[in-house]
Amino acid sequence: MDHSLTYFLWRLCLFVLYSKSLLTVASSTGLNIVYILADDLGFNDLSYLGSTQILTPNIDRLAREGVIFARHYSQSLCSPSRASLLTGKYPMHLGMQNGVIKEGEPWGLDLNERTLPQLLKKLGYSTYGIGKWHLGHHKLDYYPVRRGFDSWFGFMGADIDYFNYTTGYPGLFNGEMGRDMVRNTEPVLNITGMYSTDLFAEEAEKVILQAENNVPYFIYFAPNAPHVATYREPFQATPQYLLRPGIQEITDSNRQNYAAMVSGLDNAVGRIHAALTSKNQLQNTIIVFASDNGGQIPQQVIPIQPIGAANNWPFRGGKGMYFEGGIHTPAFVWLPAKLRNNIEPINDDLFHISDWLPTLYEAAGGREDSSEDIDGKSQWKQILGHNDQPARTDILINVDEVAGQAVLVTSNWKLLIGPDKFLQKGEIKWYRPPGTSDTFPRRQESNASIKCAPAALTEKRSCDGTVRYCLYDLTNDPCETDNVANEQPGIMTQLLGTIAQYSKSAIAGRQKPFDARADPKLHNGMWTAWDDSNP
Repeated sequence: MDHSLTYFLWRLCLFVLYSKSLLTVASSTGLNIVYILADDLGFNDLSYLGSTQILTPNIDRLAREGVIFARHYSQSLCSPSRASLLTGKYPMHLGMQNGVIKEGEPWGLDLNERTLPQLLKKLGYSTYGIGKWHLGHHKLDYYPVRRGFDSWFGFMGADIDYFNYTTGYPGLFNGEMGRDMVRNTEPVLNITGMYSTDLFAEEAEKVILQAENNVPYFIYFAPNAPHVATYREPFQATPQYLLRPGIQEITDSNRQNYAAMVSGLDNAVGRIHAALTSKNQLQNTIIVFASDNGGQIPQQVIPIQPIGAANNWPFRGGKGMYFEGGIHTPAFVWLPAKLRNNIEPINDDLFHISDWLPTLYEAAGGREDSSEDIDGKSQWKQILGHNDQPARTDILINVDEVAGQAVLVTSNWKLLIGPDKFLQKGEIKWYRPPGTSDTFPRRQESNASIKCAPAALTEKRSCDGTVRYCLYDLTNDPCETDNVANEQPGIMTQLLGTIAQYSKSAIAGRQKPFDARADPKLHNGMWTAWDDSNP
């Protein structure tokens, strides 16, 4: 054989072997991933975080066997959080920084954005979405099955009635309701009456039990619980959950029904755990639990906010606000026994919801450099205990050029810029659940609880609607009782500079005005992809 040909073939074999090794690095680890995203869940509404008013044994079990994130931040509202989760980017880099996608608005997550399920599919994963989307549905191209999911069962908008799956708003189409339930791209018309949390749990069970054993899967389980239902009947629960231990003792009817809705969520988590166990897949699965934002607190506390019954004690405020009660969210990851050798049960590092994309991508076997051009930081090595250096030193919660607001959290400090729209209607302080007090807190503090002193929280230096800058020392004041902006000029200069640097890369918001063609009456009573049709 010609020596030059021999040399060529030898080099070719080396190249093939080298290429194969690269592909192996970027191939799947075989770990299944189940991501459970609660909707508007209060920080004080889980028993592993200290509540004895609402008991969540299934969620607690997973949290205590995994890694609990003590400093997990989401966005303050649904659409921006879900967009950050699925793209690994801050809302201001997605044009999602100004608010949520409302029914009838013809916009959504930019079609050029790469999503977590799309990345996982490249690693050989099957991808399933169940529950709430809320990232655009005026055209079919914005539907989940066109954004990386192999299948989807759920609703497209912000909320639904838990029993008939309709939604509507008082100022929209005279308050008329439209049905919102979809399988892939087709409306689901043959199901009604089943409690939506149970309906979504049943779908998750089917996916797990019918999945191929040799194909890893990603399940995005995002039920509407415990988000309020519709304006006509905000709190909806079944006797099965209303009769759970402790719930009947709650005297406030809204809070009692909300507690039952959380109990329904806990039951769904238990059903997923049982299905994984039955399929003998539990020890090959990562389970993440988080909330998309803080809980929606009662209307009497915030007159301009829709009614709510969640509780974020000891944090201040709730959903829609940049106080800790709106953005500091419950979160943990459950790991198979084979991955627990070096883990710490409580992780005190900063963790943003955008970090889940690179973290889970790396856990699945992807290379870190394959998820570049994002804001999220992979924390997989930190979770496993293989790296004790924090993955990030700050989190840009938001830069909203329309509202004139910005929020930055660092390892020690938090800066809020711009008067809060809720503060303009009156000071928002700290709200305990009905039926509790300093002497009867209905809490049992755990290692995962946030502890503030004194117990009866009072504000020292004010952060209200007249103040442009609010600065908090989160190390010593995690519950935001003392605005030290005037006392820390050096820190203020540093943090303002960081926000200014971040702001340079912000893009314009994508929000578009309401489109009358979305009227469900024009689409057989359905909220649908109206911009693809010609009524």
